[in-house]
Amino acid sequence: MGKKGNNEPLSRKARRQFMDLIKTDDPEKCWSWNGSFMRGDYPLFYGDGKQQPAVRILYRLYYTNYLKRDWVIRHTCGNNWCMNPNHIYRDTRANASKETQMERRRFTIGERHPQSRLTEKDVLDIRERVANKETTQKALAEEYGVTEAHISKIIKRKTWTHI
Repeated sequence: MGKKGNNEPLSRKARRQFMDLIKTDDPEKCWSWNGSFMRGDYPLFYGDGKQQPAVRILYRLYYTNYLKRDWVIRHTCGNNWCMNPNHIYRDTRANASKETQMERRRFTIGERHPQSRLTEKDVLDIRERVANKETTQKALAEEYGVTEAHISKIIKRKTWTHI
């Protein structure tokens, strides 16, 4: 069971104040929040003498007034500022954490990694040139601006394993 205070309905006055802070638009588009923000840039609402994450209030107003503590509200649009009830859903904290880790991993491999100096084409070229004995690992390292150890790991498929 969640804390009783987190599931108490908002007063009519607080509900009106809350809705006044949302700029509604097309039901398919993100709706903007014009209120306060807490650390991490998440919408925050102060009403009925307490502050709460605005997206949890939004979920409670549109779907169910009861939210368990380990439930998190997520956005299908990926925009944490979005206050469109059609763009939110509840999830468990554990599942949300797993999905976030998978998302980060998907965007940080290969050439999408922020520190990558090579492209997938470069890696394929390196492997082909070594297989054909066209050049040395040292020469490739100098040519591509990486270490010999990195070239070795590429050839042995210890890095860039996805291609």
